Amino acid sequence: MKNSIVLSLVFIALFLQASWAQEEGTLTKKERIVNGNSIYLLVGPSFRFNNKSDYSGGLNLEAGFLKRLNRITSVGASIAYTKLNFSQSLSDSFYNKDAIGNNAFIENGGYEVYVVSMAGGNLNLFSFGLDFKFEFIPFRETRKLSPYGLIKPFLLISGRSAVSASTFLHYSNTNPMILPYNEANYSGGDFFENVTYPRLVADTEISGGVGLGAGLDYSLKPNIKIFLQSTLKFTLPITHIKTNAFPALRDGGYNNPEYPFVKEGFSTINLAVGVSYYF
Repeated sequence: MKNSIVLSLVFIALFLQASWAQEEGTLTKKERIVNGNSIYLLVGPSFRFNNKSDYSGGLNLEAGFLKRLNRITSVGASIAYTKLNFSQSLSDSFYNKDAIGNNAFIENGGYEVYVVSMAGGNLNLFSFGLDFKFEFIPFRETRKLSPYGLIKPFLLISGRSAVSASTFLHYSNTNPMILPYNEANYSGGDFFENVTYPRLVADTEISGGVGLGAGLDYSLKPNIKIFLQSTLKFTLPITHIKTNAFPALRDGGYNNPEYPFVKEGFSTINLAVGVSYYF
């Protein structure tokens, strides 16, 4: 009896193994991918995201390589360049009511208002990343439209251009001062000094982060696709201009050893159009 049971179990195991092997063979044939590798290029605008730094929109360029592992997952590597420009209008609370930053600092206990005008401080961000691409619908080479998601951990080299700054002296006719500027509330406006602190020189930092994205491929030919893509990039702290981090007081503002910089995470959202070549 025991021998019969053992023989039956061995037979069932062999049968299941043979069936599995046949099914696997069919699946392998069904999932055979002719063009499993691809290179891509993309370009589009980049914007600061969920932060109040003093940067306007810029440009994002990226190139990469992907290798398909199966019908869902592809892996690869990429290099990207993002440029974001410092915007004086975003800092200029003295003249601009919509400014998110601050460039007007009153003398502690007085009526003197020091207004800082800046230029430079642009960010050049070079990132070297790993790409993990996930198809929302299992890949098929004959499909025209293919939605997908992305995870992109990266190493970042952040270059910041030098900042030049000048200060102009106004006198507030009110206490506290009223912003934005109105002739009835202020007098003066003469040049006061050039700011030449060592911290304003150009600088380079190494950081890192991760990108999370989604996109849509459209096949023009079996080996050529165009795509639209949106990516949120979250970085570890880098030094950048964020003037609203400083109080509107002379000692707390542009006399602060750190003004106008903070070292914080810097998030961007990138929108792009691109082309992929499969081989």
